Amino acid sequence: KGQKVSRIYCPHGGSLHYDPNRFEGRVYHGLERLLGKFTDGLVFVSDYESAAYESKVGRPNALTRIVYNGLRPEEFSPVTTNEDAADFLYIGMLRDLKGPDLFIEALYNIRLKTGTAPRAHIVGEGPDEQRYRKMVDNLGLSDAISFHGALPAREAFKMARNVVVPSRAEAMPYIILETVAAQRPLIATRVGGIPEIFGRFAHRLVEPGHIGKLTAAMEEALASPAKMEADAKELRGCLAETFSIDLMSDRITTLYQELQGVAPAEGKVPTRADGVSAVSRAQTVYARSSNR
Repeated sequence: KGQKVSRIYCPHGGSLHYDPNRFEGRVYHGLERLLGKFTDGLVFVSDYESAAYESKVGRPNALTRIVYNGLRPEEFSPVTTNEDAADFLYIGMLRDLKGPDLFIEALYNIRLKTGTAPRAHIVGEGPDEQRYRKMVDNLGLSDAISFHGALPAREAFKMARNVVVPSRAEAMPYIILETVAAQRPLIATRVGGIPEIFGRFAHRLVEPGHIGKLTAAMEEALASPAKMEADAKELRGCLAETFSIDLMSDRITTLYQELQGVAPAEGKVPTRADGVSAVSRAQTVYARSSNR
């Protein structure tokens, strides 16, 4: 009783996806500015969202930190595919923002070039599902593409050799983290915070909304499966340095302590998702955190 209560907010997707020049954007961004007056701390899950907030809402007065999403150690266990695995998997919400239509069109383009459509699974639910089912029927891909409802990600990963995330817009998608941690070959677009996940491998990302480049990336995956597997293993090793749940909780706790004027606990060394000390990486991220 009588102790200060710190108000911390994580702007994630939502209002940050709106165009500031449109009516909806002006309304939502205005509300963000209003709420910002009553906020002590802001947590962003990526540099991208921090920059988007400052660009669309304004420079925050609250103490801000960038804290990446974290995965549990067991989520870093590689997933082995089923013997009857398809070529490609789309997993996510079924709406145009996430790009299922681009995924379907790329499969159609490959069939036009080769005469045979790759086998694929679409896992997820969403408002545009029936339109995508109709699109598959109209393109004559019903025998090649199977629709499924929502499934646990690691179960879905067993169903195909390559995962495709063809999003037109994203913030910091967990499905990318889960795919990389499971050591599954991944084709993804250069949007939102995805380049931050890929780090020095960001050159592998595909331009969003470019059906030609998405098709080419999927063709390369079919032609070079060994390279895709090697790339997946390499990327997984880098992910553990930054995206562990231990590091995430440590940074959030430190923010609360700073707002309460309490010195951070000493002696606890955050670890990577694979159990290795991550203190050097943690110091790097702390140095990048802002106090704007």
